[in-house]
Amino acid sequence: EQAAEIALRTQQVLMEETGVANVADPLGGSWYVEQLTDRIEAEAEKIFDQIKERGTRAHPDGQHPIGPMTSGILRGI
Repeated sequence: EQAAEIALRTQQVLMEETGVANVADPLGGSWYVEQLTDRIEAEAEKIFDQIKERGTRAHPDGQHPIGPMTSGILRGI
């Protein structure tokens, strides 16, 4: 009986402190996080492929081949 009461009180505290009871589906937005993660991964793979193609050594003009690729890397995601 005491264990059941502790379990109930624990759930009540968590509900109150996290606000999980304030929404119909607390994990309903997890698809968005998953989709965003997939998009970031796909963009990172493209960048890695470009780095492999260009190499990592500085060019004779002093420009590093990776610099322009990394500016604004998360823009548009």
